[in-house]
This record gives sequence, C-alpha cells and structure tokens, in this order.
Amino acid sequence: MPRPKKHIKGKVSFILKFPRHLPFLKLSFKKLNDELKEHVPFVLWLIKRIIIPILPLLVLINIFLRIELVPAFLLGLIPFIYGNFAPDFDILMKYSEKKNSPTYKKLFILYLGPLYLYYYIFEFSRPVYTNVKREFHSMKYAAYYFLFVFLIGLLIFNPAEIYKTLIFSFLGIAGYLVHLLIDKKLG
Repeated sequence: MPRPKKHIKGKVSFILKFPRHLPFLKLSFKKLNDELKEHVPFVLWLIKRIIIPILPLLVLINIFLRIELVPAFLLGLIPFIYGNFAPDFDILMKYSEKKNSPTYKKLFILYLGPLYLYYYIFEFSRPVYTNVKREFHSMKYAAYYFLFVFLIGLLIFNPAEIYKTLIFSFLGIAGYLVHLLIDKKLG
C-alpha cells in the first residue's frame, strides 16, 4: 500500500523516504529528515516568490545598462542553498563541557560540510568538540560564512567587477540568515 503524501507548510508537499537507521552507519536519518521537512518548503517558496521574479529585472539591466548581473545571481543560488543548510552541520560536532576544538576545525565543517559528512558517516573522521550547543546558529559563524563566500566570489569573478562578487556573497549570507530566521535564532 503506497504511503500517503505528507503535507508540509504551504502548498508544497513531497514524500521523504529515508531508512530509519543503517547498521553500518553511525548516523540516524531522523534528524536529517526533520531538517529537510523544516527548510526545503521555505527555500522553494523563496525561489518561486522572490528569486525568479527578480530575474527579468536583471535581464533588463543587462540589456539597457550593459551590466551583467545574471551570471552572478544564478551562481549565487549555490551558496544561497548551501547556506540555508550549513548551520545544521553543527550536529556533527560532539558537545563537551571540558573539550573545545580549535575554530579552524569547526570552520572546516561549516565550509566543507558534505565532505566531512562523508568521512563522519563511514567513521573516518576524528571528532570535533564544542562547548556551545548549536554553535553555527550564531551571527559569528554567519560572518565567517560571508567571508568564505566572498573569497570564493573573488576567485570566480574578475576583481574589477566587485559588484558580481558582492551579489554572490549577499545571496550566500541571505541563505544562512534565512536558516537562522526559520530556526528563530535571528530577530
């Protein structure tokens, strides 16, 4: 008998099927499933209601003012979507009141979370400790994320056209801040 669709906030509905637990992994999919149910509908709503309606304006700016904003905007969707899920990588850190790993190890998890997740799932990683619960859900790490995306933007775009790097960076930090807004850590 097929599983009924679960309705999630608004008009967006989809079925998420993750196994409860795989014996060779040390990760339960319940938390991942809950986070996806919480954040995906809002990201889809943002793309549908805000991002897609802005594209015609950017095309007109490109035609009349000869300023190419569309590539930066479309590439900026990558850090926007990644930034919307990046704060939840703090669940990969172990909470300890006595131990606290250096900031660069925590930033590795924030910046390259999927790579660390791969090593974490297959038990190749060393634990990273924190003495703050939900550490990435703060403005400090939002600033770190903005700096990271800005530096990536400088590598991708011509430094003479800094506005493209800024659009790329602001979309990235917007995704991060949307996540904090959804989790009620901002505002």
